[in-house]
Amino acid sequence: MGRQAAIRSGLAVAISAVLGACGGGGGTPAAPPPLADPYPLTTVSAASPLPAGCTGGGAAAGERYRGAEVEPLLAINPVDTRHRVAVWQQDRWSSGGAAGLVTAVSFDGGAAWSIQALPFSRCGGGSGAVGDYERASDPWVSFGPSGLVYQIALSFSGTVFGAGSRNALLVSRSLDGGRAWSPPQVLIADGAGFFNDKQSLTADPLDANRVYATWDRLAASGGGPAMLSLSRDQGQSWTAPQVIHDPGPQAQTLNNQIVVLPDGQLRLFFTQIEALDSPRPRAWLMLLGSADQGATWQGLTRISEILAVGARDPETGTPVRDAALLGSIAVGADGVLVVAWQDARFSAGQRDAIVLSRSADGGASWSAPEPVNGDPAVSAFLPTVWRGGDGLTAVSYYDFRANTGDPGSLPTQVWLATADEGGAWTDTALTAPFDLARAPEAGGLFVGDYQALLGQGRRLIPLFVRSRPLSAGSGDRTEVVTLELDAPLATAAKRAAVAAPELEASARQRIAERVAAQVKSRPPPYR
Repeated sequence: MGRQAAIRSGLAVAISAVLGACGGGGGTPAAPPPLADPYPLTTVSAASPLPAGCTGGGAAAGERYRGAEVEPLLAINPVDTRHRVAVWQQDRWSSGGAAGLVTAVSFDGGAAWSIQALPFSRCGGGSGAVGDYERASDPWVSFGPSGLVYQIALSFSGTVFGAGSRNALLVSRSLDGGRAWSPPQVLIADGAGFFNDKQSLTADPLDANRVYATWDRLAASGGGPAMLSLSRDQGQSWTAPQVIHDPGPQAQTLNNQIVVLPDGQLRLFFTQIEALDSPRPRAWLMLLGSADQGATWQGLTRISEILAVGARDPETGTPVRDAALLGSIAVGADGVLVVAWQDARFSAGQRDAIVLSRSADGGASWSAPEPVNGDPAVSAFLPTVWRGGDGLTAVSYYDFRANTGDPGSLPTQVWLATADEGGAWTDTALTAPFDLARAPEAGGLFVGDYQALLGQGRRLIPLFVRSRPLSAGSGDRTEVVTLELDAPLATAAKRAAVAAPELEASARQRIAERVAAQVKSRPPPYR
């Protein structure tokens, strides 16, 4: 029996033992001990550093899940790979955003972390014209090649597009590795007519002076073009925001991210949602290129249509706030681009798998999507992809293969799929089952629109959110954890091609309904 088969078998036995311990006999059975994780996990988050009594409900109201951490991202210093900075949403609100954003820094390879809140919101210490916002969301962090580290945040008050609402994108940098951060600068600020959303930030790994910020700017009247602001002086100043791609008034972009190819060219990766005014909108993964460090953009390419139906609790139907409209991109030192996303094409529209496509020509052409998750019989969601320079590709994701059928819980695991170029995929469990039903409710069970996965050679470093057991405290629903592991050695088996069945009209309708539902909830109210 192989290592992963043994892990799965052991988990199944343990789950059965737990279920057996809950039946028979008199009285209330003792709570079973948690199952052991396959690898040692380091908890990065801690007790919420945000004041319990700070105001942040505002017009949006809802429930503040104090102690809940979601949507983490990780950056590693290229000068010293033991130096790492993580960011996440802290104290998530049910009705959108979080009470604040938290930054954690480690100088010992992730063994110990120092945590602080940043003034991107009122609860995080923000005040005055820049930081006095009720909530913050979508944290992003990036290291430059000289060791400077930058982060960006979405800050907002009020109900999106509601009277008196306002929002801004704020940036900050640290000259000492994340111990102290500069006062936030405003990239863009808007009132009720526009909402700036799903921003990302990329420090150019080949030019220590350049940093790129990109996002979608949604208009209350319709449309959502891709925007760009860049710094040429290590984040001291930023250019005025400009539109670099406008899909029109009945379409929008989402999840804009810039990656830098080994030759210095830029690629903008994003989702384009089309036919917003129709009952059957469609979503596509797209790519746009720049050969002059963002001065001009050209070569619009469709990577693939997103054919996702989204994840739900199989017993209760409770939706999971997943990445059904989003994707994850990475570029290796070999210049190969890889993209992973949720997609139901391989189950004829019944459930989402994690699929991947690659490009060896800078994004001009793409391979046919292929499934990478280990169990096609259950929903898989929230993929994060990484590419090494030696042909190694890794994808972390969540799935329900540990689910027991009990409507009172939703056992979920995080997995890692790895493959060398042309080789078969290997599936590795990163966690024991945890109860995803404990996650904050924010338009669905929510651990974030994205997670993190980085690597050094064949050493992989995931950082992700899992839910915490009830014994951890009623408010502390989730935690940010990390680990390091070596990618499994390549097998002799070749990757088998898998043909997707033709989608029937009913499957197409389910996919269109999912796109429409996602669009309806973005932006109000679930940022």
